[in-house]
Amino acid sequence: MVIFSTGIGTAVMIDEQVLRGKHHQDGVLGGHLTTDIRGPLCNCGNRGCLEEHASHRSLLPRARESEKFKDSVLFSVEEMSYLAVIDAWQSGDSYAQEYMNELISHWSAGIVNLIHAYDPETVILSGGLMKSAHVLLPIIEERVHSMTWTPWGKVGFFVSPQPDASVLLGLSHLLDSEQ
Repeated sequence: MVIFSTGIGTAVMIDEQVLRGKHHQDGVLGGHLTTDIRGPLCNCGNRGCLEEHASHRSLLPRARESEKFKDSVLFSVEEMSYLAVIDAWQSGDSYAQEYMNELISHWSAGIVNLIHAYDPETVILSGGLMKSAHVLLPIIEERVHSMTWTPWGKVGFFVSPQPDASVLLGLSHLLDSEQ
């Protein structure tokens, strides 16, 4: 599962069990997969993390790095959000077109890294970004399938029906299974 929100979170399940690892971090640090080795310094100490490039919290800092941002409708939005970027992208804003391509590249690279690491049959996408799944999912799927080496076939994609609540629902499931 990949959750696109303030940060980018991940979780991995194998045989209906959450993968935890020796230090309970296995599968949960997907936001800190490197998608650009020369990228900006992340709060984790690494450079070019997926989360530093393409999480909700990173939208404005990354946009400000481009001179083209000043000429975009995004420069004057009240809150820089996934929705604002997607709206500007769909309206034909040239900077937003470029920025969305970059975001999609990072999201896709992160998903490809997870697929290559864990060999899943299905990737579940969730979080606020997935409110725009009808527009984004076909593009992300195509990009991921073009970059993934899965000789057995294509990974399936599923979008959480409750993208804003998936973290809480997952936590609830984990707490119930612990008892």
